[in-house]
Amino acid sequence: MEQNIGLIGLLIAIPLLVLMLLPFWKMWRRTGHGVLISLLMTWLSVLGLIVLAFKSWPIDRNKG
Repeated sequence: MEQNIGLIGLLIAIPLLVLMLLPFWKMWRRTGHGVLISLLMTWLSVLGLIVLAFKSWPIDRNKG
């Protein structure tokens, strides 16, 4: 049996990756941070959540 993803595998994997990425993209944009970090979220989600939890948000800067 050949261990090849093939075209069918890519046609399934790419939409799934986009579907996983969209919530992270919107979350980072709404908090005022760079949205490119959302590309790391699918791979480094725990690190991304830690950064998001402890970094100051734009709403915190406006209170002061």
